[in-house]
Amino acid sequence: MNDTMRLRSTLLLIALFIAQISFAQSFSGGKTEQQIEEEAFAFFDEENYRSAMPLYQELMNVYPQDPEYNYYLGVCQVELNENIPEAIKHLKIASTKNVNVSVAYYLGRAFHMNYQFNSAIRYYRKFQEYYKRKSTGIDQLIVMCQNGLPLVNSYYVLDVRDKKVVDKQEFFRYYKIDGFDDRLSKKTKSIKSRYDGTDDVDVACLANKGQYVYFSSYGKNKKNGRDLYRAKRLKNGSWGEWETLTALNTDLDEIYPYMAGDGRTLYFCSQGHTSMEDLIFLNRYTMK
Repeated sequence: MNDTMRLRSTLLLIALFIAQISFAQSFSGGKTEQQIEEEAFAFFDEENYRSAMPLYQELMNVYPQDPEYNYYLGVCQVELNENIPEAIKHLKIASTKNVNVSVAYYLGRAFHMNYQFNSAIRYYRKFQEYYKRKSTGIDQLIVMCQNGLPLVNSYYVLDVRDKKVVDKQEFFRYYKIDGFDDRLSKKTKSIKSRYDGTDDVDVACLANKGQYVYFSSYGKNKKNGRDLYRAKRLKNGSWGEWETLTALNTDLDEIYPYMAGDGRTLYFCSQGHTSMEDLIFLNRYTMK
Protein backbone atom coordinates (compact mmCIF):
# COMPACT_ATOMS: atom_id res chain seq x y z
CA MET A 1 0.00 0.00 0.00
CA ASN A 2 1.53 3.29 -1.06
CA ASP A 3 1.47 6.48 0.97
CA THR A 4 -1.50 7.92 -0.95
CA MET A 5 -3.64 4.85 -0.20
CA ARG A 6 -2.65 4.90 3.48
CA LEU A 7 -3.60 8.58 3.71
CA ARG A 8 -6.98 7.93 2.10
CA SER A 9 -7.68 5.01 4.43
CA THR A 10 -6.70 7.05 7.48
CA LEU A 11 -8.94 9.96 6.44
CA LEU A 12 -11.84 7.58 5.83
CA LEU A 13 -11.49 6.03 9.28
CA ILE A 14 -11.33 9.47 10.90
CA ALA A 15 -14.46 10.56 9.00
CA LEU A 16 -16.35 7.44 10.10
CA PHE A 17 -15.25 7.94 13.72
CA ILE A 18 -16.40 11.58 13.72
CA ALA A 19 -19.72 10.58 12.14
CA GLN A 20 -20.30 7.94 14.83
CA ILE A 21 -19.53 10.41 17.64
CA SER A 22 -21.77 13.02 16.06
CA PHE A 23 -24.64 10.55 15.69
CA ALA A 24 -24.24 9.24 19.23
CA GLN A 25 -24.42 12.79 20.59
CA SER A 26 -27.53 13.64 18.58
CA PHE A 27 -29.96 12.19 21.14
CA SER A 28 -30.34 12.99 24.82
CA GLY A 29 -29.86 10.52 27.63
CA GLY A 30 -27.70 8.25 25.55
CA LYS A 31 -30.79 6.83 23.84
CA THR A 32 -30.79 5.42 20.35
CA GLU A 33 -32.79 6.83 17.48
CA GLN A 34 -35.20 3.89 17.70
CA GLN A 35 -35.82 4.49 21.41
CA ILE A 36 -36.49 8.18 20.87
CA GLU A 37 -38.86 7.38 18.00
CA GLU A 38 -40.76 4.74 19.98
CA GLU A 39 -41.16 7.08 22.97
CA ALA A 40 -42.35 9.90 20.73
CA PHE A 41 -44.95 7.70 19.00
CA ALA A 42 -46.16 6.36 22.37
CA PHE A 43 -46.69 9.88 23.75
CA PHE A 44 -48.36 10.95 20.51
CA ASP A 45 -50.79 8.02 20.58
CA GLU A 46 -51.71 9.00 24.15
CA GLU A 47 -52.30 12.58 22.92
CA ASN A 48 -49.54 13.67 25.25
CA TYR A 49 -48.28 16.25 22.76
CA ARG A 50 -46.30 18.18 25.36
CA SER A 51 -44.01 15.18 25.98
CA ALA A 52 -43.92 14.07 22.34
CA MET A 53 -42.90 17.42 20.88
CA PRO A 54 -39.29 17.69 22.21
CA LEU A 55 -38.61 14.12 21.08
CA TYR A 56 -39.74 14.89 17.55
CA GLN A 57 -37.62 18.03 17.65
CA GLU A 58 -34.60 15.87 18.47
CA LEU A 59 -35.36 13.59 15.52
CA MET A 60 -35.85 16.62 13.30
CA ASN A 61 -32.39 17.91 14.22
CA VAL A 62 -30.97 14.82 12.53
CA TYR A 63 -33.56 14.42 9.75
CA PRO A 64 -34.92 17.93 9.02
CA GLN A 65 -36.60 16.91 5.76
CA ASP A 66 -38.19 13.69 6.96
CA PRO A 67 -41.91 14.09 6.05
CA GLU A 68 -43.15 11.83 8.85
CA TYR A 69 -41.24 13.63 11.61
CA ASN A 70 -42.34 16.97 10.14
CA TYR A 71 -45.96 15.80 10.28
CA TYR A 72 -45.86 14.68 13.91
CA LEU A 73 -43.99 17.78 15.08
CA GLY A 74 -46.41 20.04 13.21
CA VAL A 75 -49.42 18.28 14.74
CA CYS A 76 -47.94 18.67 18.24
CA GLN A 77 -47.46 22.40 17.68
CA VAL A 78 -51.02 22.84 16.41
CA GLU A 79 -52.54 20.84 19.25
CA LEU A 80 -50.55 22.89 21.78
CA ASN A 81 -51.11 26.16 19.88
CA GLU A 82 -47.39 26.90 19.84
CA ASN A 83 -45.14 28.19 17.03
CA ILE A 84 -47.94 28.05 14.47
CA PRO A 85 -45.94 29.63 11.57
CA GLU A 86 -43.28 26.96 12.17
CA ALA A 87 -45.98 24.26 12.29
CA ILE A 88 -47.18 25.38 8.85
CA LYS A 89 -43.67 24.86 7.45
CA HIS A 90 -43.44 21.36 8.94
CA LEU A 91 -46.88 20.34 7.71
CA LYS A 92 -46.17 21.65 4.22
CA ILE A 93 -43.11 19.39 4.04
CA ALA A 94 -45.27 16.49 5.24
CA SER A 95 -47.89 17.28 2.58
CA THR A 96 -45.39 16.55 -0.20
CA LYS A 97 -45.62 12.84 0.67
CA ASN A 98 -48.57 10.62 1.53
CA VAL A 99 -47.70 10.63 5.22
CA ASN A 100 -51.17 10.91 6.72
CA VAL A 101 -54.53 11.99 5.31
CA SER A 102 -54.98 14.31 8.32
CA VAL A 103 -52.16 16.58 7.15
CA ALA A 104 -54.71 18.62 5.17
CA TYR A 105 -56.85 19.04 8.30
CA TYR A 106 -53.93 20.19 10.42
CA LEU A 107 -52.75 22.59 7.73
CA GLY A 108 -56.28 24.00 7.74
CA ARG A 109 -56.18 24.37 11.52
CA ALA A 110 -52.74 25.97 11.45
CA PHE A 111 -53.73 28.53 8.82
CA HIS A 112 -57.00 29.11 10.70
CA MET A 113 -55.13 29.79 13.94
CA ASN A 114 -52.78 32.09 12.04
CA TYR A 115 -55.77 34.06 10.64
CA GLN A 116 -54.94 33.03 7.05
CA PHE A 117 -58.54 32.14 6.37
CA ASN A 118 -58.48 31.60 2.60
CA SER A 119 -55.66 29.07 2.92
CA ALA A 120 -57.46 27.42 5.85
CA ILE A 121 -60.64 27.01 3.81
CA ARG A 122 -58.68 25.48 0.93
CA TYR A 123 -57.09 22.82 3.14
CA TYR A 124 -60.30 22.10 5.05
CA ARG A 125 -61.99 21.36 1.72
CA LYS A 126 -59.07 19.15 0.67
CA PHE A 127 -59.51 17.17 3.86
CA GLN A 128 -63.24 16.81 3.15
CA GLU A 129 -62.43 15.41 -0.29
CA TYR A 130 -59.86 12.96 1.04
CA TYR A 131 -61.63 11.62 4.09
CA LYS A 132 -65.36 12.33 4.07
CA ARG A 133 -66.26 9.99 6.94
CA LYS A 134 -63.89 11.85 9.29
CA SER A 135 -64.78 15.38 8.21
CA THR A 136 -67.53 15.95 10.79
CA GLY A 137 -67.42 19.55 11.98
CA ILE A 138 -65.35 20.81 9.05
CA ASP A 139 -68.30 22.75 7.62
CA GLN A 140 -68.50 24.73 10.88
CA LEU A 141 -64.76 25.49 10.74
CA ILE A 142 -65.16 26.73 7.17
CA VAL A 143 -68.03 28.99 8.28
CA MET A 144 -65.78 30.36 11.05
CA CYS A 145 -63.10 31.19 8.47
CA GLN A 146 -65.67 32.88 6.25
CA ASN A 147 -66.80 34.91 9.26
CA GLY A 148 -63.20 35.91 9.89
CA LEU A 149 -62.42 37.19 6.38
CA PRO A 150 -64.11 40.60 6.77
CA LEU A 151 -62.90 40.92 10.37
CA VAL A 152 -59.18 40.71 9.56
CA ASN A 153 -59.60 43.63 7.17
CA SER A 154 -60.82 45.93 9.95
CA TYR A 155 -58.84 45.86 13.16
CA TYR A 156 -57.54 48.15 15.89
CA VAL A 157 -53.97 48.58 17.07
CA LEU A 158 -54.02 47.92 20.81
CA ASP A 159 -51.98 49.87 23.32
CA VAL A 160 -50.76 47.31 25.87
CA ARG A 161 -50.59 49.06 29.25
CA ASP A 162 -49.84 46.07 31.45
CA LYS A 163 -49.19 42.35 31.06
CA LYS A 164 -48.82 39.56 33.58
CA VAL A 165 -49.21 35.79 33.77
CA VAL A 166 -52.03 34.73 36.09
CA ASP A 167 -53.85 31.57 37.10
CA LYS A 168 -56.57 30.93 34.48
CA GLN A 169 -59.05 30.17 37.27
CA GLU A 170 -58.43 33.61 38.80
CA PHE A 171 -58.06 35.72 35.64
CA PHE A 172 -61.20 37.81 36.27
CA ARG A 173 -59.79 39.19 39.51
CA TYR A 174 -57.12 41.11 37.60
CA TYR A 175 -59.38 43.23 35.43
CA LYS A 176 -59.15 46.95 36.17
CA ILE A 177 -62.19 48.29 34.33
CA ASP A 178 -64.64 50.87 35.60
CA GLY A 179 -67.87 49.24 36.63
CA PHE A 180 -66.53 45.73 37.14
CA ASP A 181 -66.42 46.11 40.91
CA ASP A 182 -66.93 42.67 42.49
CA ARG A 183 -69.58 41.49 40.02
CA LEU A 184 -67.51 38.61 38.65
CA SER A 185 -67.04 35.69 41.02
CA LYS A 186 -66.53 31.95 41.20
CA LYS A 187 -69.58 29.79 40.52
CA THR A 188 -71.20 28.38 43.65
CA LYS A 189 -72.36 24.77 43.95
CA SER A 190 -76.00 25.73 43.31
CA ILE A 191 -75.18 26.94 39.78
CA LYS A 192 -73.02 23.99 38.77
CA SER A 193 -74.24 20.80 37.16
CA ARG A 194 -72.73 17.35 37.60
CA TYR A 195 -71.29 17.67 34.09
CA ASP A 196 -69.31 20.81 34.90
CA GLY A 197 -65.81 19.44 35.45
CA THR A 198 -62.71 20.96 36.95
CA ASP A 199 -61.66 22.39 33.57
CA ASP A 200 -65.01 24.10 33.01
CA VAL A 201 -65.42 27.89 33.00
CA ASP A 202 -65.91 28.62 36.69
CA VAL A 203 -67.00 32.27 36.49
CA ALA A 204 -70.38 33.88 37.11
CA CYS A 205 -71.60 37.47 36.75
CA LEU A 206 -73.87 39.17 39.26
CA ALA A 207 -76.30 41.65 37.68
CA ASN A 208 -79.23 43.93 38.45
CA LYS A 209 -77.91 44.85 41.89
CA GLY A 210 -77.21 41.22 42.73
CA GLN A 211 -80.74 40.02 41.97
CA TYR A 212 -79.62 37.83 39.04
CA VAL A 213 -76.59 35.72 38.28
CA TYR A 214 -75.50 34.85 34.73
CA PHE A 215 -73.31 31.82 34.05
CA SER A 216 -72.50 29.03 31.60
CA SER A 217 -72.92 25.32 32.22
CA TYR A 218 -73.33 21.96 30.51
CA GLY A 219 -76.70 21.78 32.21
CA LYS A 220 -78.57 18.48 32.32
CA ASN A 221 -76.41 16.87 29.60
CA LYS A 222 -73.35 17.62 27.49
CA LYS A 223 -75.11 17.14 24.15
CA ASN A 224 -75.22 20.82 23.20
CA GLY A 225 -72.01 21.87 24.92
CA ARG A 226 -71.98 24.77 27.34
CA ASP A 227 -75.00 27.08 27.32
CA LEU A 228 -75.88 30.37 29.01
CA TYR A 229 -78.20 30.47 32.01
CA ARG A 230 -79.41 32.90 34.64
CA ALA A 231 -80.98 32.45 38.04
CA LYS A 232 -82.88 34.84 40.31
CA ARG A 233 -81.95 35.38 43.93
CA LEU A 234 -84.55 34.08 46.36
CA LYS A 235 -85.60 35.78 49.60
CA ASN A 236 -83.40 33.42 51.61
CA GLY A 237 -80.36 34.51 49.58
CA SER A 238 -79.99 31.31 47.54
CA TRP A 239 -80.45 31.02 43.77
CA GLY A 240 -83.73 29.87 42.25
CA GLU A 241 -84.43 27.69 39.21
CA TRP A 242 -82.09 28.00 36.25
CA GLU A 243 -83.49 29.88 33.27
CA THR A 244 -82.01 28.85 29.91
CA LEU A 245 -81.20 31.82 27.66
CA THR A 246 -82.67 30.01 24.66
CA ALA A 247 -82.44 32.97 22.28
CA LEU A 248 -78.67 33.10 22.73
CA ASN A 249 -77.64 29.44 22.91
CA THR A 250 -76.49 27.45 19.89
CA ASP A 251 -75.45 23.83 19.33
CA LEU A 252 -71.88 24.92 20.18
CA ASP A 253 -70.38 26.52 23.29
CA GLU A 254 -71.42 29.86 24.79
CA ILE A 255 -69.43 31.05 27.82
CA TYR A 256 -68.23 34.11 29.79
CA PRO A 257 -71.50 36.07 30.13
CA TYR A 258 -71.12 39.61 31.40
CA MET A 259 -74.04 41.94 32.02
CA ALA A 260 -73.28 45.60 31.44
CA GLY A 261 -74.17 48.25 33.98
CA ASP A 262 -77.45 49.06 32.22
CA GLY A 263 -78.81 45.66 33.28
CA ARG A 264 -79.90 44.88 29.70
CA THR A 265 -76.81 44.47 27.52
CA LEU A 266 -75.24 41.03 27.83
CA TYR A 267 -71.80 40.26 26.42
CA PHE A 268 -70.61 36.69 25.93
CA CYS A 269 -68.26 34.50 23.90
CA SER A 270 -69.55 31.94 21.46
CA GLN A 271 -68.47 29.30 19.00
CA GLY A 272 -71.81 29.46 17.19
CA HIS A 273 -72.50 33.18 16.64
CA THR A 274 -70.41 34.39 13.67
CA SER A 275 -67.24 33.24 15.40
CA MET A 276 -63.97 33.02 13.50
CA GLU A 277 -62.17 30.76 16.00
CA ASP A 278 -62.89 28.83 19.15
CA LEU A 279 -64.61 31.17 21.60
CA ILE A 280 -62.82 34.37 20.70
CA PHE A 281 -65.68 36.29 19.11
CA LEU A 282 -67.53 38.62 21.47
CA ASN A 283 -71.30 38.94 21.09
CA ARG A 284 -73.63 41.60 22.40
CA TYR A 285 -77.32 41.03 23.08
CA THR A 286 -79.97 43.31 24.57
CA MET A 287 -82.14 41.45 27.06
CA LYS A 288 -85.89 42.07 26.92
